[in-house]
Amino acid sequence: MSVLTFSLAALTLIFIVCALLLPPLLRPSRAAQEKSANLDILREQLAELENERAAGRLTESALLEAQGELKRRVLEESASPAAQSIPFAPSPKTAIVLTLFLVVGSVALYGVLGQPLALLPEIRNAQRADAAQGGMSVEELRVAVERIIAHLEKNPEDTEGWIMLARAYKILERPADAAAAYARVEEKIAGNADLLADYAEMLAMSSETRMQGKPQALAEQALKLNPQHAHALFLAGMAALEAGKKQEAAAYWEKLLPMVEPGSELHQMLSDNIRKFRAAPSEK
Repeated sequence: MSVLTFSLAALTLIFIVCALLLPPLLRPSRAAQEKSANLDILREQLAELENERAAGRLTESALLEAQGELKRRVLEESASPAAQSIPFAPSPKTAIVLTLFLVVGSVALYGVLGQPLALLPEIRNAQRADAAQGGMSVEELRVAVERIIAHLEKNPEDTEGWIMLARAYKILERPADAAAAYARVEEKIAGNADLLADYAEMLAMSSETRMQGKPQALAEQALKLNPQHAHALFLAGMAALEAGKKQEAAAYWEKLLPMVEPGSELHQMLSDNIRKFRAAPSEK
């Protein structure tokens, strides 16, 4: 969804809400309308009494008595429970304030709770790490990174922002920067096997010890969350291989092999290694 499409959709929803809420503020309630009509009738009757007296068809005493009765009814109408139950009168000012509140409040709330960065096309592409490589130029991605960094300077607690930055750095082949971005939200991604595996890979690529140490721990943490996680199984196998534990590496990759496309380069590589590792003497 583009920024324009999202904005139009949001404005349409706000318009619908306003259309439902504002009419009661701009027109009198039924009780108020009935009260006004009754008072108009009483006023007309008072005027008719004056006309009757002017025409000589009504004595002064009869006029005073009739006027007293009508005035009493006017007072009763004004003080009736139905009239007092009207909570507020129609108010164009209130309607305008409510409309502005809905528009401004919606924008502000989305800025606090939403992810405004996700509306930007280049950021959405950065979130799709693998697909983004074919959909963006390096220069476009660098611009996206600058925008993410500017956003994070003002919103350092934005977990999704740091994740997007890490993925963008990964595409730009800057594993150390990607690992540093993941490190900023390490506690927040502790329950996400995908992100833990990605973090482990970026650490390994930027470390002289490769998968040994923290990268291996992160891969194992991902496998605790999802024992069939393909990326984590591959990394755990690499960690075992780097440690000289070929049988252990074969065990990880045997679990991974059914998930890999048959005939692919990776499938061939895993198959060859598993066969060689299983044929080798067991580690002591």
